[in-house]
Amino acid sequence: MQLGTLPMAGAVPRANDSGMNIDCNDDESGLTLLELTTALLVLALVSVYSVPSMTRWKERLILDQAVNGAVAAIRWSRALAIVEHQRMRLCALDTAELCGPFAAGQSRWRVAPELLPTDVRHRFSLPPGYSIVGPDSRPGILFQTDGFTPGSNLTLKVCNAENAWRRTIVISNSGRARLETPAAGAVC
Repeated sequence: MQLGTLPMAGAVPRANDSGMNIDCNDDESGLTLLELTTALLVLALVSVYSVPSMTRWKERLILDQAVNGAVAAIRWSRALAIVEHQRMRLCALDTAELCGPFAAGQSRWRVAPELLPTDVRHRFSLPPGYSIVGPDSRPGILFQTDGFTPGSNLTLKVCNAENAWRRTIVISNSGRARLETPAAGAVC
């Protein structure tokens, strides 16, 4: 035995070729090269299959966060029109920071009083590659002082760069916004 070490329980000392006593332990611990390689192979296979799934999950999470933010901005615009007792317009911004048509599929939006369009109260945008598409006939969403929107219900499509329809924002005549998920494979 070496100086300063204690023998393990159940170890039987024996002599090695040099005549010194060594501890013999039948319970060998550690991994063989084959066990270590197999564990690494399993970890590699799990990561190969989980990374694309995690990427899709992250993209879906970012989109959900942005769409929920858009719905919150729509609801806030309605509340602002009621509280401040003035008509509020939520519209898509074109490259000149002016209100553009829904059909342009802009990803940046703003909220401002109808009579003071430069008095911007709120801005929001969707992640890169996503846009909101709506009917050509409306230049944005106008909330009356009672919170209602003129005209019929408004359906806005949230689309990605591949023209796939990802979410739907429906705004009723009473100004209430809700989210829907379109059928799989729907096209904008």
